[in-house]
Amino acid sequence: MSEPLPDASSAALPEAPDDALPESLPELEARLSELEAHIAVCQKHIRLLMAEEDPAAGIFRAAPLHAAKQRHMQLRYVRDLCAARLKRAAHGESAL
Repeated sequence: MSEPLPDASSAALPEAPDDALPESLPELEARLSELEAHIAVCQKHIRLLMAEEDPAAGIFRAAPLHAAKQRHMQLRYVRDLCAARLKRAAHGESAL
């Protein structure tokens, strides 16, 4: 039997660090890992919110779902910028 899901509406998304990208390559690599972890947490939060919805009972989580999806897109965008900088650096181009 599966465990009941925690109440996702009461659990806030974790605060992500500042979206500014660091200057050094080791810091960029660390930031990329950190962003991946935040994205995974955000995806889990979205799934929990969706699981809580019950249209037949009139339970909707539209506002928290929208906010979580917006944050997820923002984190993916910053992750993609970080990955692009690392890729440029690996090819010897000016990454910063």
